[in-house]
Amino acid sequence: MNQLNVLPYPAIVEYVGPDSLHVCTPTIQCDNANESLLQKAAYLQQALQQRFGTAATICEPNSSQQAPGTAISLQLVEQLQQLQQFRWREEGYCLACGAQGIQITALTTTGVFYGIQTLLQALQATPEGLRMPYTQVADAPRFIWRGVLLDVGRHFFPLPWVLKLLDLMALYKMNRFHWHLTEDQGWRLEVPSLPRLAEVGSVRGTPPSIIPLPSHNSSSSSATTASQQDGSSQQQQQQEQQQQMQEDSPQQQQQQQQDADEQDATDAGQQQEQREGTPPADAAAAAAAAASICRRAVPTAAAFHGGYYSSADVAAVVAYAAERGIEVVPEIELPGHCCAALAAYPNLSCTGEVTAVSTHWGIHEDVYCAGNDDVFSFLGSIFDQAAVQFPCRYVHIGGDEVPKARWQACAKCQERMRQEGLANEAELQSWFVRKVSGMLAARGRQLIGWDEILEGGLAEGATVMSWRGNVGGIIAAKSGHDVIMTPTSHCYFDYRQAPSACEPGAWYACLPLHVVYQYDPIPSPWPDAAAASPAAAAGGDEAAVHAAGDCDGGSSEAMQLESREGSGEHSSASMSHSHHQDGSGEEEGEEQQGQGPSPAAAAAAGGAASAVDEDAVMSEQDAAAAAGAVAAAGPHFPGDPPGASLTALLPAAASAAAAASNAAPASTAAVGAGSSSSSSRAAAQMLSEDEAAHILGSQANLWCEYVQDEETAEYMLLPRLAALAESVWTPVAVKDWGRFSSRLQRHLPLLQQMGYKYRPLS
Repeated sequence: MNQLNVLPYPAIVEYVGPDSLHVCTPTIQCDNANESLLQKAAYLQQALQQRFGTAATICEPNSSQQAPGTAISLQLVEQLQQLQQFRWREEGYCLACGAQGIQITALTTTGVFYGIQTLLQALQATPEGLRMPYTQVADAPRFIWRGVLLDVGRHFFPLPWVLKLLDLMALYKMNRFHWHLTEDQGWRLEVPSLPRLAEVGSVRGTPPSIIPLPSHNSSSSSATTASQQDGSSQQQQQQEQQQQMQEDSPQQQQQQQQDADEQDATDAGQQQEQREGTPPADAAAAAAAAASICRRAVPTAAAFHGGYYSSADVAAVVAYAAERGIEVVPEIELPGHCCAALAAYPNLSCTGEVTAVSTHWGIHEDVYCAGNDDVFSFLGSIFDQAAVQFPCRYVHIGGDEVPKARWQACAKCQERMRQEGLANEAELQSWFVRKVSGMLAARGRQLIGWDEILEGGLAEGATVMSWRGNVGGIIAAKSGHDVIMTPTSHCYFDYRQAPSACEPGAWYACLPLHVVYQYDPIPSPWPDAAAASPAAAAGGDEAAVHAAGDCDGGSSEAMQLESREGSGEHSSASMSHSHHQDGSGEEEGEEQQGQGPSPAAAAAAGGAASAVDEDAVMSEQDAAAAAGAVAAAGPHFPGDPPGASLTALLPAAASAAAAASNAAPASTAAVGAGSSSSSSRAAAQMLSEDEAAHILGSQANLWCEYVQDEETAEYMLLPRLAALAESVWTPVAVKDWGRFSSRLQRHLPLLQQMGYKYRPLS
């Protein structure tokens, strides 16, 4: 019997005989007194109508209103024996399908919602109607944090599409929406007490003499564009520009419009219908849509761009997410990646000279002044607003890629260091983060930061998001801190999906589907992977140290296509690739326009390109061989290596953890004593069961320097998000690449029906 066509696949599936249930005129039974449960019933009712054209009614169990037909029961209970084996049973459910109908039982309404998602995918549309095999399912997630990051700082996405993204997350049982709201290139969150953040910080670039405003702004019914709210002077400027448009030659305007329309039709094949949400009719149409996305121009930060989310928009997102079991985690970047805020309030910088939102990707030297008390008053106002708008207990503060040049030259910052007894600017950053952590705690919120917050000392209670490989997460877990693993090698969905130069996304690396599927957030020992690396073989232990900063498993590495220097190495943290940037690492004002890998880089990739370009149904052996080709192509780290500042913390963390457990093995002691052997280093990276319990899960990160519109965003997410969803939900023993590939092939028509653009499997 074929597997249930469900992504992610449930933990336990038992088929009860060869029969199947004919689902006809369904009646959804639930306790109408439970408002949340009734909401889930209404969701199921609507989904049955939209996906299958099947009308269902909702009624109380055993109600006289119950019509003849298939009963679908939604029930909450206080305890389920079948779920006792699962750590995160609160999000689990049991689903039973038999002659008497379908029953979904759970401990929480979130569990009921996940059972509904499984049911909707498991139903089979046949000529005779809907059918479902007689089945018993007991299911719960492997990890509690299953997230998606959307970078709206680089490119603004309208409210309707953000809600569409939440629907996609719900489909795959993803439960954390990491909303990257602030950046050097744009501030996207309305803060009424700080109006210049929206008026100034949300717009970059100089408006052209003739606007059309970005199309995604006009498609939003409520997401507010800064160009619409920039005061009377901005409105007057728009009126003048519209008058200029009217004075231009009508024939010229008509010809330009005709040319644009013809190009759209050629590239996309009925592009207008697809923009309006009409799904492609077949695989050929899906391929045409994908080809159109691949031919779009590479976006730059210099283009005029703007938009922000009003308080009403945020409330709509939070409510829509909550209905789907999703928490919204806001990210307010600090003390770096804040040039848009500094342009609005220049007095908060060290120089007072930041007057415009950045029009360049890359890492910027201007940061919040750590010696200026006004900075913390400013941040307090933002946190006050966030505490009201976002019920989630977490607030992400970034904390990554903070150049220290401004602090080194700033009298206020140097005075702060003297007052606080800080030895260097790294400790000043740690002091800054600790102060912010206290501010958040006072508002009932908990800090999350990228793994740079480890350097200089970690704030009490902070959760670490490990992006530069697994090392930061391992250090944090050994120190008793919770961790979200999201390494570049497996979780950066701005990377191209194949080495082809025509693929959209960051031009310097690719992340194929099968590599995402192989990911396990619980690290495994590194030595075997390091030994498989030609760099490790040539460089000996030094190379193994560098490789250890990467993610585990050299057979499951993303491939770097080209580095900024062309050598694949990164000279220093300050000049290396930005993990949220375009990968160029250029100095401010020197944006690099990478159109694709250089011929040398493509030649270096060699057979790996052909090995990973086709992601269709691939055997497990073929997938492993392709991943090995990618690993052999090297270099292995498309992004910042952790560097000495982070890897140096690993021995101390391992020794402290061993001392705390009174079980320091000889290998750990050797590491603590400064041993340079790769075996000792691998031992330091091993996690005990208690330490591994601090790993909450993982997430997909969609950075948007090279993702400028909704269709491209969907293309970059799909189908890789399905692969990551299975990696963070399904038990390792149940995962199987071949079966996943087969289920994914049968799953694609659902994505078409729901109106999502995805990368075809072939």
